[in-house]
Amino acid sequence: MIHSVLQTAYQVHKTDGNFNNHIGLPLTILAMPEGTDIAVLEMGMSAKGEIEFLSDLAEPDAAVITNIGESHMQDLGSREAIADAKCEIVKGLKEDGIFYYLGDEPLLRERASSLSQRVKTFGEAEDCDIKVTHINQLAEGTEFQVEGYAQGFLIPVLGKHNVKNALAAIAIGQHFGLNERQIAQGLMQTKLTGMRLELFKTDKGITVINDAYNASPTSMKAAIDLVGDMDGFANRILVLGDMLEMGSEEETYHYELGRYIKPEFIDHVMTYGRLGAFIAEGAKKIIWG
Repeated sequence: MIHSVLQTAYQVHKTDGNFNNHIGLPLTILAMPEGTDIAVLEMGMSAKGEIEFLSDLAEPDAAVITNIGESHMQDLGSREAIADAKCEIVKGLKEDGIFYYLGDEPLLRERASSLSQRVKTFGEAEDCDIKVTHINQLAEGTEFQVEGYAQGFLIPVLGKHNVKNALAAIAIGQHFGLNERQIAQGLMQTKLTGMRLELFKTDKGITVINDAYNASPTSMKAAIDLVGDMDGFANRILVLGDMLEMGSEEETYHYELGRYIKPEFIDHVMTYGRLGAFIAEGAKKIIWG
């Protein structure tokens, strides 16, 4: 989304696919065309120290963290450790740079409080610098309003959680001097990577949402909420499989995910895999007691 917004006014180079590690990021920088104004670089990790290396290499002018989930719990052990690893992104941030982060996440607030660089927040919390005030889930996109902006915004992407990603893009757009019209235009042109809430219809008229790119409790709950929010369908069916790299508590995470399902919004639940069986057990507990 950041790339989509910035390219309305700049020549922008971005990370392709999952080229976000110690090999992919240098290759992305080396592939930067002459005349590039801004590079949007994704930094991924599965262990401590990896993002610090990438940040030192890139020396960003602005850094963004959109959430703290549970991916890589197996390697890092806790959400606190994941937050520490993600916050390594500021290690290479220029001294006059700025750090944008999700203000709804206490783990990020704690860690941002000691930074010497400027910080700004986005999210739903009252004190966020960029605050969403209204979200409306549509059949093929999501519209929302932001405090201080006259017009509403529309992203052609499903899921209310993606609004927070859009807020990050608005923040970066503001930082680089874009106006409201340019930001709105860029958001409307957003295209996500395949298998991330990818919507399509079968030849028999069945609507399918494919969110199989990656999985964690946070992303799975967001997908469940999305299906529950969608109106105009005779049946709403969840097909859920294993979440990997969840560590020693993996069975508990899957069981609690099943318990998260609300039977008043979901008609059928199908699970697959060894760990998926724990999702089924949790769902049965909620549905049948």
